[in-house]
Amino acid sequence: MIQRKNLSSPKQAGNFLTGYLDNFAEFRIRFADRVYKYFYNDGALTAASAQAMFNSRVTELEDAIIAESARWGDYRRDVYAIHVYQNSPIDLYTKE
Repeated sequence: MIQRKNLSSPKQAGNFLTGYLDNFAEFRIRFADRVYKYFYNDGALTAASAQAMFNSRVTELEDAIIAESARWGDYRRDVYAIHVYQNSPIDLYTKE
């Protein structure tokens, strides 16, 4: 019989469920199979696959970021003037 405790937060509820399911050998085997599937042998969560997924997202967003940059321009260039240009704020607009 499952005894429910105070499950007021999702973190507690998740811990309860995992702790309960951990008592079953089939769950542990299936969980280990999923970990192996995704973390080894070119699985979705290996470093190479994660990098490939990240790069595909970068490619998708690159044109949109360029378009937004062109749309808004250098809106807050003056924010960096103190840190980058030590001589005067005029350097911000005269240096290339």
